[in-house]
Amino acid sequence: MKTILSALGLSLLILTSCGGQKKVEVDFIQDNIDNAVAQNTIQTDIIEKSGKILNPRTINEDGSISYIPMEDWCSGFFPGSIWLTYNLTGDKKWLPLAEKYTEALDSVKYLKWHHDVGFMIGCSYLNGYRMADKKEYKDVIIEAARSLSTRFRPNAGVIQTWAADKGYHVVDYDPETGEVRKRQTAQGYADESAWARGQAWALYGYTTCYRYTKDKKYLDQAQKVYNFIFNNKNLPEDLVPYWDYDAPNIPNEPRDASAAACTASALYELDGYLPGNHYKETADKIMESLGSPAYRAKVGTNGNFILMHSVGSIPHGQEIDVPLNYADYYFLEGLMRKRDLEKK
Repeated sequence: MKTILSALGLSLLILTSCGGQKKVEVDFIQDNIDNAVAQNTIQTDIIEKSGKILNPRTINEDGSISYIPMEDWCSGFFPGSIWLTYNLTGDKKWLPLAEKYTEALDSVKYLKWHHDVGFMIGCSYLNGYRMADKKEYKDVIIEAARSLSTRFRPNAGVIQTWAADKGYHVVDYDPETGEVRKRQTAQGYADESAWARGQAWALYGYTTCYRYTKDKKYLDQAQKVYNFIFNNKNLPEDLVPYWDYDAPNIPNEPRDASAAACTASALYELDGYLPGNHYKETADKIMESLGSPAYRAKVGTNGNFILMHSVGSIPHGQEIDVPLNYADYYFLEGLMRKRDLEKK
């Protein structure tokens, strides 16, 4: 009888522990959803009261909100964050706001001089197409893709940005031969350094390429990027990187929460393709850091952005240790992907 009671007690302890763990996970997601709703409510109230369609990107030196025109490469991220807020909450009050801020970007589909049209249209129109079955957005997405495709010569080959140990920001091809003329980094420390957000986008980009092509070579590249990042001696314990892994004054260099958020979001998707490689566990650790007071702003502060401590471009002296709309976008996307993985 004593043995049976002991076994029963052990079983209850295990069940209680499992239930407690699940509650912690659920509370983390909900807590961050609630925080995002609070910040985005303040942000959108300001916009709606202005009578204009404003697009917040970051804060100015005096703490005021910096708004951008639709041609700015970051213009798709804030509408995208509103789509993600709608998806995370299921609250239909966000739907007309997401639609309005997205449709303000309509003319972006004609841009031929901008290499970031994918960000601008993908985060706004493509999210609306997916999340709200906005079939009318399909034509905008197709036109943007057609416009973007005319910017590249067929014989220039596939852009390959991955070297043995890092990704390059820009690869300059000869338009006639397709030969590589130069590999360089515009916003990192140096051409041969490892710019943190560049590594994050490489991981994210190769994972996305696999989603659409199912070509294993993209998974292989994504894994190489992962191994580079998480075996790097200069990666901090909280997994939020310095702005460049080779920045000269580490550990006295700014962190980049935007790179961490992008990395976490990519890892949740990668885990769906390659489970059992600890990608989700790594993403969870990053998200826990970003959701902590060290990086998540108090409601009503930080220009009403969610995350603090991101970096735009240190070589250009721009957006250093500030909130950035794309940091918030990838953090919210990470929350959505984490939620969806844990439902399975």
